[in-house]
Amino acid sequence: MTKIDIRYPKEAMAKSRERMAAHREFRYVDRVPVVAGISARYTLQQRGVGFREFFNSPEAQVYHQLMNLKWRLENLREDFLLSPVVNVVPDFQNVVPAAFFAEATVVFDDETPPWVLPCIQDTSQVESLRVPTPTANIGLKHGEFFVRMREAVKEYEVTINGEPVPLNVSPGGMGGSNISAAIKLAGENVLAWMLECPEVVHRLLDKICRARLNFVAHMAELSGKPLKSGGGGGDGAEMLSPRLFREFMIPYYERCHQAGPNRGLHMCGRINHLLDVLMNDLKITSLDGFGSVADRQLVAEKMAGRIHLRGNVDCVVLRNGPREAIRRECFDALERLSRRGGFVLSDGHNIAPGTPVEHVNLMAACAEEFGPPALVRA
Repeated sequence: MTKIDIRYPKEAMAKSRERMAAHREFRYVDRVPVVAGISARYTLQQRGVGFREFFNSPEAQVYHQLMNLKWRLENLREDFLLSPVVNVVPDFQNVVPAAFFAEATVVFDDETPPWVLPCIQDTSQVESLRVPTPTANIGLKHGEFFVRMREAVKEYEVTINGEPVPLNVSPGGMGGSNISAAIKLAGENVLAWMLECPEVVHRLLDKICRARLNFVAHMAELSGKPLKSGGGGGDGAEMLSPRLFREFMIPYYERCHQAGPNRGLHMCGRINHLLDVLMNDLKITSLDGFGSVADRQLVAEKMAGRIHLRGNVDCVVLRNGPREAIRRECFDALERLSRRGGFVLSDGHNIAPGTPVEHVNLMAACAEEFGPPALVRA
């Protein structure tokens, strides 16, 4: 039995839970909540572990996800852990759902997350692309990881401050944006085809959606629990005009979205021209991890107090500093985005490797110094 003890103050967990509960009601307790966009690419580097080791086996993923979580909770100041429960998941980063397809080649190396080599060069290849079964290619690997991880966790005892906590294995994320999957498969061809032969792009997106939904159904059966897909993120779709976004993004988000009334979206690109479409056509209820290239004043004017917002601190400034530049970035985001409630101070959901811990923690220090925002109701 491997024992892992995480040292994390009970009072910090309780306060984070209180802050996030208030956030959902568009109010604050003592300060704006803070959640950093932490992924394996950051925590693995902090721990001196390469990606090959992380993807080596399901057992390796269990161990490194637990150690990544331990490092995160013991080193970063954020409102991340809300209850004494630990989850691990099969994690294949952003290659899903493009890697469901047999034609896709996934590249794994030690320094970076996996990526997909474009495999579609002409429209005839879209026509011949077959919707895979959910038990093939990366879907097969994902399912195998899930089953073996459920066995692997039986060999661990995880405690927080010496007290045992539940350790669960979840089926994991069902993939990113349908648009980004299309771009991974066909490269920049997709953008040209939207204008030249839109019906081809619709067929490609249709196949991606079918593969995604088939996989969700398979993982529900494998886990023995009902699962619902979100609509997927919007990365890649920031390059579209409002007209093309309505045509190629929204129908496939709607088709995949099964998760109830909450309609979250992650888009870390420049989305100033799409804000009205996101609000009025896609009808999102949260914008999760939106990037610094989005005009925060414009986001505040159109979305603050109407949907939940998280993000906008510049990842490059966070990484490189100096501290005073980080402080200016955080205080400007707080001033502009928090006044109507529902804001979580964060980066564009992608803390870069090499970012000093003290730079990440400066976000919480700034939120504390700023204090509870004086709410202004629309």
